[in-house]
Amino acid sequence: MGQVKGYKTKNGKSYVGIEVNLGDEGPNLLFVQALVIGKVSLYQYREFFFVTKDDSVSVQIKMVEKEEYVGEKRVIRKTYTNLGKLSYLLSDCSLLPSVTGFRILTERNLTNLIVDYNECTSENFIVFKNEKPWTSFSFGVAGGMNSSNISFTSTQTLYIVISEGTFSTSKSLALMASLAVSSPRINERISFRTDILYHKSSFTALISNNYRDFLNNEQMDFSLHSVTLPVTFQYMLKKKILNPYLNLGISYQRNFGTEMNYVREIGSKDTPYIEEKAEPFVVKKALFGFTGTVGLSKSFSAGTSGFIELRAVSAENFHATNFDEFTGIAAKQITSSLLSLSLMAGINF
Repeated sequence: MGQVKGYKTKNGKSYVGIEVNLGDEGPNLLFVQALVIGKVSLYQYREFFFVTKDDSVSVQIKMVEKEEYVGEKRVIRKTYTNLGKLSYLLSDCSLLPSVTGFRILTERNLTNLIVDYNECTSENFIVFKNEKPWTSFSFGVAGGMNSSNISFTSTQTLYIVISEGTFSTSKSLALMASLAVSSPRINERISFRTDILYHKSSFTALISNNYRDFLNNEQMDFSLHSVTLPVTFQYMLKKKILNPYLNLGISYQRNFGTEMNYVREIGSKDTPYIEEKAEPFVVKKALFGFTGTVGLSKSFSAGTSGFIELRAVSAENFHATNFDEFTGIAAKQITSSLLSLSLMAGINF
């Protein structure tokens, strides 16, 4: 029966069997990922990199932590094993940069180093995953619906509608633009994504406290325009016809164009007295919170895909910044929670 010497996966990664040493375990025949094969070749297995020359000399590279003392202070420094051996292995090409000067060794700069060496020595070589870029950008536009709920908490306020009232759910249209950055050469499933999402929210609360002939009604209405900037890491699950994905991160919301109205009606049922306050408080303009998204995408053609997603944004301390003199209560005594859900559909290109 023949022996398997190598194989290639569906995501374009190629593996070959070579004999390597892992620590004190001695020689092991392992299938390692081939990154470059030539006069000098580069392989990877877990956190180890292996550089071979003429399929005989092998150098193992791994990041390690070393404990050192600077005076009486103990510090931990990160370094890499066998950089001197690697430098000697590549020393017949004087055009290469000093390996010992590398502060960080990654798949990318090691691949570039080995490619530069093989080009320097005019040797034929193969770079695997060469068709996949190191950096990829994806732009998207979307539209949909936004639903927002807000609740206030106040222990000392003359505005009963804030402490005891329930504000209506706000529903409005939403627009979004997005930018995603990924490195397909390293990992096709993980990307960094930032969006800009616009919607308008309108909230209303009404509360009545009537006792016999005494009338005490309060109504508060306010609306605001919001631009939300979520910054998330996106993880694409296993690719199928429909590709599910998850996003987690933080969000920054900027509120502007606030319109607010407060009406208090007191007196008797026969002779009510109405007092109006135009702005009982000023809504905080900057708001930070957390965000999460679940979605599905489908590829239409090279570089183009459609998506549908549900995003949740949660934030606290959506509070007054300038509580008016009518109550005599400081703004810090009013806090709140804001939860927004957005159902969006759009296209990436």
